[in-house]
Amino acid sequence: MYCSKCGTKNDDEAKYCIKCSTSLEKLQKTNEKNIENPKENIKPKASKSVLKSMGLIFAVLLIMCFALVITGAIYGTHTSNSHATSKDNYAQIYTKSPSDVVLNIKDMPHGWRSPGNTVIKDNTAEARFIFVRSESVDTVDCIVSKYSTINEAESKYQSVYNELSITTSLGHPNVGDEAYENSQQAGMPKLDNLVFRKGNFIVKISSVGVESIDFAKIVAGKIKN
Repeated sequence: MYCSKCGTKNDDEAKYCIKCSTSLEKLQKTNEKNIENPKENIKPKASKSVLKSMGLIFAVLLIMCFALVITGAIYGTHTSNSHATSKDNYAQIYTKSPSDVVLNIKDMPHGWRSPGNTVIKDNTAEARFIFVRSESVDTVDCIVSKYSTINEAESKYQSVYNELSITTSLGHPNVGDEAYENSQQAGMPKLDNLVFRKGNFIVKISSVGVESIDFAKIVAGKIKN
């Protein structure tokens, strides 16, 4: 009989290994049991393998869920914070007609009058107002243009701005989504041109003798409301 522990050959009737003193009877019984019931030897290993696989699957699912939550949080925050700016694809499209937005005589201070009717052509409305003084005449011209998309209005605004800014120093009044102002005071009276974009609208206020900003804010409020 060979000792399964150290491999030493012993007599068939020996009870203990002559080299390592291991009980040969216990080793024999263990071997016989393993041969008769091979499934009993495999079951513990199989159970551990199944548990290990289930644990791995659970870990992968947990990581995927966590990644989805993080991704949703990032994009959800971005969407919820979107607002009507010149670079935002979610900016609001305003639906009012230019004739409802352009300045009218009710928007003007006391003493101003309109020399003619509002001119409406396609998606543009134009109006002019004058104030007669003893030594001069102040004027305000308002042109309102409506575009079908934000990108179209932004592109039109940017092209005019880029062309003008090459030769002229421009200011940036706080009105609309983006705006520029070109004022000339070399002579009298003062000349003031203010252009702003709000959503899909572009508005130009040209004035002589007065500031354009107050009139621009009136029109911007009418677009929003």
